[in-house]
Amino acid sequence: MKQKLLYLGSLIYRDILHSGLQGVTAKEQRKKILRLNQFVILALFMNFLSVLLYFVNGLYISALINITSAYFFLIAYYFNSRKKLEVGRIISVLNLSAYLIIISYVEGLRAGAYLYYFPYFLVLTFVVSIGSHFKGWILVYSITVVSAVVCLHISPETNNIEVITEALYGKLYAGNLAIGMGLTLIFSYAILRVNKDHEDLILQENSNLKMTEYELLKAKKKAEIASNTKSRFLSNMSHELRTPLNGIIGASNLLLQEDHLQEQKSSLDILKFSSEHMMVLINDILDYHKIEAGKLELVERPVNLMEFMNSMISQFSPQIQAKGLVFRTSIDPNLDNELVMDDTRLNQILSNLLSNAIKFTQRGSISLTAKQVFSSSHMATVMIMVKDTGIGIPTDKHTEIFRSFTQADINTTRKFGGTGLGLTISKKLINMFNSELLLESVEGKGSEFYFTIELKINQDRKLYINEAKTRQLSPLEGVRVLIAEDNKVNLSVAKRFMSKWGITVTEAVNGREAVELFSQGNFDLMLIDLEMPEMDGPTALREIRKINNSVPAMAFTAAVYDNMQLDLLSKGFVNYVHKPFRPEDLHQKISELVYKPAV
Repeated sequence: MKQKLLYLGSLIYRDILHSGLQGVTAKEQRKKILRLNQFVILALFMNFLSVLLYFVNGLYISALINITSAYFFLIAYYFNSRKKLEVGRIISVLNLSAYLIIISYVEGLRAGAYLYYFPYFLVLTFVVSIGSHFKGWILVYSITVVSAVVCLHISPETNNIEVITEALYGKLYAGNLAIGMGLTLIFSYAILRVNKDHEDLILQENSNLKMTEYELLKAKKKAEIASNTKSRFLSNMSHELRTPLNGIIGASNLLLQEDHLQEQKSSLDILKFSSEHMMVLINDILDYHKIEAGKLELVERPVNLMEFMNSMISQFSPQIQAKGLVFRTSIDPNLDNELVMDDTRLNQILSNLLSNAIKFTQRGSISLTAKQVFSSSHMATVMIMVKDTGIGIPTDKHTEIFRSFTQADINTTRKFGGTGLGLTISKKLINMFNSELLLESVEGKGSEFYFTIELKINQDRKLYINEAKTRQLSPLEGVRVLIAEDNKVNLSVAKRFMSKWGITVTEAVNGREAVELFSQGNFDLMLIDLEMPEMDGPTALREIRKINNSVPAMAFTAAVYDNMQLDLLSKGFVNYVHKPFRPEDLHQKISELVYKPAV
């Protein structure tokens, strides 16, 4: 019977303790709910003992205060069981703080109820979770500290609300002191135990971390060995395959150039095509490996982009025409400029795109377009597009075709061949240019691949001028021009021609200097760069307009953008000269502005 009662009691205790855990899976949250339940159960047990003692000693008001406190602890337990942990926690803290203030005031400080603040501060460690921002910790401890100060401040040494004799005061103080010390020891031990468990857990997590690091180091070493082995294999394979292939390609070209039987021509063509195709495949695999290993870097050198695009057109025109296709090209004249880039890799990108277009287009046309979409004094943004009227790509394959060794479907691979690396390599190379390879395609109607790259303008480029034309230009004697330009090469070239025409040139290397020089002299025209240090062109012109509102100003710029003319007019410029400029254009615009007849 005794065992049954103990078992039943343990079941009831466990059900009470685990109340509120249903459906809660987070370990930390379950721990918080359990701790608050433990705190409430302990507080109720203390209330029960206190009620018995107070009734025995005839302190009925104190007993009523404990019964009221127990009621609020039951409310806190109810909220916690309904998964409202924070509400239950605050009710518990406020209730206990209020209880200690009221009981100390009713009984007086000599009864020693305030001694429960010592274990109370310790038990808060279990009730409150500090968290990452300390908000809960600060709130609860603030409430407790304030209540302790209020308790000690308002409570009298003794009180006559209840009849408490000297002997009873001594008994109450001794009992409260003993219980307070006992609770303090219990909670101190519990805190040490929790800390020890945490320490063991941290140590365990550190043996795990070291083991993980060790395994990672082993895996990294294996991966490095495998990578080096693969690199050596590919390097050896490259050498071993390229050497005989070079011989085969060279021999097939020699045989085609020498006298041979007419019936041998087709076999020699097959031999030449197959060997060159094999070389392309080997190059693709090696380039892909270099990119994946991070060993491929872009080389920067000045390249005239218009000349580069024209060379691409010359390279692919014969192949496109031989297949009976129309080759449409559109190259922006503004690209007749030296831009800093890796022309070898850009050639590789366009060669892949154009080769694919030729491979997958049986009739119709292939288009190559390059245009400058924006330009400043230092940078140019260029969009390049390759379009065809070939087989197209299904929408659900638009992402897949950029993966390694992948084409739109197996039939494509069987019919057209290839490694499936061309687009992957092109995409990764374009990524190295800090851009993206984009695709628009409809199955059966063709494909359009395009990308936009930002390239630096070569500031040290040579400007080639047609001297014969410049000698025929009429003089502009007596014209006074203020030129503001921070690039020494552009400033020197512009001054050289204007001086030849008899123009008096005053130089400024930034906008602030231009404003100062304008205020000191008389000018017929201003030629102002838009982008300069210290003060840009539009700002400098605004300051100059405060001095003089009639002297015409031309923008001297490499910039290109939408609605450029309207934008410059709104900023006070009457015209603009593009860099690099043609001397005859500059001469014409100066003449028009300086000798413009009055209206």
